Amino acid sequence: MGNSASSPKAKGNAYKSKSVAKKKADAGQREAAKDKSMQEFVERIFEASGALRSLEAGETLIEQGVTAGKMFFIKEGRVDLVLKREGDTDVELATRSTGDVLGELSLLLGHPAAATAKAATTLTVLEVDQQKLLKLLADDNLSAGQLFKVVATYLSERIS
Repeated sequence: MGNSASSPKAKGNAYKSKSVAKKKADAGQREAAKDKSMQEFVERIFEASGALRSLEAGETLIEQGVTAGKMFFIKEGRVDLVLKREGDTDVELATRSTGDVLGELSLLLGHPAAATAKAATTLTVLEVDQQKLLKLLADDNLSAGQLFKVVATYLSERIS
């Protein structure tokens, strides 16, 4: 006689579950839109101050230990990040792909690259030189602040 699935309490719980699921889906869509917006902003900055570069699979983009003063935006393809150890086997750390940025610490802080970045596939990047980027950002304080915020977000995601 008392079907619990059709009780007001059960219906209310089902409604709450759908509502929570919808909120999570909406939050995920907002986050994806924000990520796409960040990616488009970085790509615009790099296009304005950089040059297009293509590599074949296996070619080195960044060499561990070298301070190059360049930062890269991956337009298409994948890059393997490898830690080279003297007298030991190389350790594959991560893979970066379309929309990711590489070399930001080396460019911004003048540090040598902590790992080697090798093209895992045919690769197209926007390569930005430190002096060109700094000149562009000096002329546009708003973009400078936004770029540093984006870089900080990238870095925090990588270490968490």
